[in-house]
Amino acid sequence: MQVKKLIYLRAMLRLSILLIFAHGEAIHAVYSNVRFNDVGAVGGAGLNPGNLHGTAVFNIGEINATYRVSTPLQLGVAYHYTHAKSPNDVSARYHQLNFAADYGLSKRTDLYAALIYQLARGIDSTGKRAVAAVYAITPSASDHQLAALVGIRHKF
Repeated sequence: MQVKKLIYLRAMLRLSILLIFAHGEAIHAVYSNVRFNDVGAVGGAGLNPGNLHGTAVFNIGEINATYRVSTPLQLGVAYHYTHAKSPNDVSARYHQLNFAADYGLSKRTDLYAALIYQLARGIDSTGKRAVAAVYAITPSASDHQLAALVGIRHKF
C-alpha cells in the first residue's frame, strides 16, 4: 500500500515575548517562520492550479500594546507584518495596523470598536499584484483596505 505525501508543514521558529505592567498595560511581540515544504508533490488542479513546486515560506511578526485608561476603558494598538514567499520565487509583503477600544458596561457586557488598515505590496503566488485582505471580510480589489468594527458583547 502506497501512501502519498501531501504537504509537509514545518514550523521553523516561533518566538513570543509578553511584558505585563502593574496598571494593566502590556506589550507583546511575536515572530513566526513557517515553511510548507514539497508544495506540488501531489497533483490536482483544485489544490495547485498554478502547478507550483517547492517551498512556500511565511515570516510573520506582530507587536501590540494595551493600556487600561480607567477601570472600564482599555485601548490597544497592534502592527502586523507578513512576508510571504511562494515556490515560484515571487513574494508579497503585508503591513497591518489595528486600533481598538473596549469599554466595560458590566461584568458580562462591553462595547468594542476597532479600526484596521492593511497595505499589500509585491506579487502573490498566482503571479498577480498582491491585494489587501483583512481577515474575515472580503479581500480588497486594490493594495489597501480599511475596516471598522463596532459592537456589543455579552458573555453568558
